[in-house]
Amino acid sequence: MARLFDITTTSDTASTAPAGTVRLVFTVTNTTQRPLRGSLRAKALDSGQAGWLKIEGEAERDFPPGGAHQVEVNAKVPAGTAASKFRVRLDTLSVANPDDDFTEGPAVSVT
Repeated sequence: MARLFDITTTSDTASTAPAGTVRLVFTVTNTTQRPLRGSLRAKALDSGQAGWLKIEGEAERDFPPGGAHQVEVNAKVPAGTAASKFRVRLDTLSVANPDDDFTEGPAVSVT
């Protein structure tokens, strides 16, 4: 089955700022010739970091045929957290059929 969305990012690595913040930018493109409503989900691939992630703007967006949205995911690592790496990806699900029509984005490793 063809994917409904294509998800890309400019880098597969990122570093937190001294304040413990990091901004990740993804591009989500509707690969079909029909309009779609997509639900965006920032996913922590390592345990414990899900609460650190926030999608800027609306988590559900309308995608025209072939249309794209730039999606910013921000992470805020709590003060006092030991230095380590964690991985984040952006997934997009079709609102009409989320169980079958979804795309997992590329993982970004954050230091």
